[in-house]
Amino acid sequence: MGRTGLQIIQDVAQRLGWRIPTTIEGTNLEADTRKLLNLLNQVLRALAGFNDWNFLRRDGELQTVAPHTTGLAVATKGSDSVTGLSTPAWTLDMKGRAFQIDGTNVIYRITDVPNSTTLTISRAYVDDDTGVAGKAYTIAQDRYELPTDFDRPVGDWSNFIVSPTIRPVDPTELMRRRRVRSNFMLLDEPHMFVCYEFDDEGQHRIVHFDPFPSKSRTIVFQYQGIHPEILTDAMKVRFPLRYDSLLMEAMIYLGRRDYEDDQRMTLSLQDFMREKNESLVHEELGQERMSISPSNSRRISENMKWSRGSVGGMRINWGSRFDELDRYLLGSW
Repeated sequence: MGRTGLQIIQDVAQRLGWRIPTTIEGTNLEADTRKLLNLLNQVLRALAGFNDWNFLRRDGELQTVAPHTTGLAVATKGSDSVTGLSTPAWTLDMKGRAFQIDGTNVIYRITDVPNSTTLTISRAYVDDDTGVAGKAYTIAQDRYELPTDFDRPVGDWSNFIVSPTIRPVDPTELMRRRRVRSNFMLLDEPHMFVCYEFDDEGQHRIVHFDPFPSKSRTIVFQYQGIHPEILTDAMKVRFPLRYDSLLMEAMIYLGRRDYEDDQRMTLSLQDFMREKNESLVHEELGQERMSISPSNSRRISENMKWSRGSVGGMRINWGSRFDELDRYLLGSW
């Protein structure tokens, strides 16, 4: 782990010829100190996006929720209020879950739980009245919050959930699957997921499962976390010490410009750090090595080209030389 954010800010301030701060805490910071603190956190966020850093990798887990079917529900066409009979035991944590009267094919979202026998649903009930005797219903949860420090999966989405039976799909595919079954709430072991949207407070990204989980189970996943924002004098930068010079150069590069609140700052920072980062990136322990190899179509194209151009029509077998990417890119053939 590197030095504290305060130490880096002090070095940058000295190189810029600005007043050297003694603290980055509190609400009465000088303008230059506040600017350097903002720039440091901006640079840390940008650098975190260049690679899958092992020190920002996290293990996470979520607990799926078993469906709730206790009691009966009374719903009236045109009303967004549902009443429970026979002790339905509805609780406030059901807000956001899916609600469906058995035998119908419309899924509603619970927007509020005023008390243990009353639900508010996301839109007016469209089916025929259930009658005063009520009908069976299902409340199930298919949407789950990811951690607040979630940035992206490690690698790609196919490696996100540690399960060979749950695969990623795009939102269009998930919606298509639900339309095929006429929006009926299918309860089963989840076998697909998609990640989109945030919670109401904008703090958590949401992962959606299909089918709706039929029981409570733990789902384990791996993700790349966001570099913690530097807020106190004692907080350390998590990048290795060899990145200190890059962090400081990037801050100085931006500090000498009026880009702090300008969209151009992001573009300038990305271009600058991409160039500088190339000389510093090394595989960390346990980090997968990226490799590039020609596609089969490219192989076929090259083989055909050389066989047509060879002397006497004799086919040239280049063997493994075609896989030597550096030779191919440098044009040394």
